Amino acid sequence: MVLAAVVTFLIIKSSREDAPVIGSVRVESVPPGAEVIFDGTRLAQTTPLTIDRVELGSQHELRVEMARHKPYLETIDMPRKGGEYPVMALLRPITGKIVINTRPGGAEIRINDQVRGVTPLTLNDVDMATAKKIELRLKDYQPIVKALDWPANGQINIDEPFRK
Repeated sequence: MVLAAVVTFLIIKSSREDAPVIGSVRVESVPPGAEVIFDGTRLAQTTPLTIDRVELGSQHELRVEMARHKPYLETIDMPRKGGEYPVMALLRPITGKIVINTRPGGAEIRINDQVRGVTPLTLNDVDMATAKKIELRLKDYQPIVKALDWPANGQINIDEPFRK
């Protein structure tokens, strides 16, 4: 009976020692090359990356960021079984908004040489990665041409008078 108790104690003790206490978090993103903030600390590497030595059974905040994309947020509950916890961050592009007014109104709006409407107009869901130039045309006036330099908030306001 004593021998059985000792054997049971040794088996329990060895199984506790062999059980993993740390795991890892594998972070990938679409598109790749995003910055990762893990528990408030910005990591030096960009995605894809693996965060090693994460305590099992713990909870962590993960944020994946890329310029001109909406951030990806996830609360990670590390499983107690160990291993690698996979994260796939799908980063959605932030689209821009252009509020356009001309004096006089009624001007044709062209973005990258494509007609988009007539002033006054607000254009939503503009792809900031490709929209580089806006041209405003009105008969009997000089065209207005502007480079589109997108600010962090993704909104451009244009209010221009035409010149003869």
